[in-house]
Amino acid sequence: MQKTLSDVFGGVSLVMDRSLHVGDVVSLDKDTTKGKVVDVGLRSTKIETFDHQIVIMPNSVLTNSPILNYGQPDPTIRIVVPFTVAYGSNIEEVRSHVLQELERIQGFLSTPKPRVRFLEMRESSLQFKAYFYISDYTKRITAIDEATTRIYNLLRRENIKIPYPQLDVHVKHESQDTSQNI
Repeated sequence: MQKTLSDVFGGVSLVMDRSLHVGDVVSLDKDTTKGKVVDVGLRSTKIETFDHQIVIMPNSVLTNSPILNYGQPDPTIRIVVPFTVAYGSNIEEVRSHVLQELERIQGFLSTPKPRVRFLEMRESSLQFKAYFYISDYTKRITAIDEATTRIYNLLRRENIKIPYPQLDVHVKHESQDTSQNI
């Protein structure tokens, strides 16, 4: 009975706080459960995962767990796209070209300002990340796909080399003395 009352009070709390709505996309349990809220009931909340499975969470668990709600307070979301270029590439040219390409993405927002960061010099490449915002979190995967495609095509079109992992092996050959001692 105590568990049931805890779930009911949890459901009332969720409704009163307006922390979850049907249609919201949420992430629970440190990202192990992600999906769309399909029902907020008195005792439990149903979440449809991206694999089209229903997870039924007792409301008492939800009220005592961190919930990442992608749609609140507004549907704007930041997109991050990592990419690499070869050593010898002009860093400012890479930044400039990628920023121009990001502006063509559907749902792109000019505020907050997009950025292309040069993060690291790795063994075989220069590591970058492009950061930009789109107006609707439900278009996140589409925006990542479009940005990655556009960056790849841009780098090819501008003849900016895209590195692949490589390892140089140097073989040292020592001559052997074949004469024998008699």
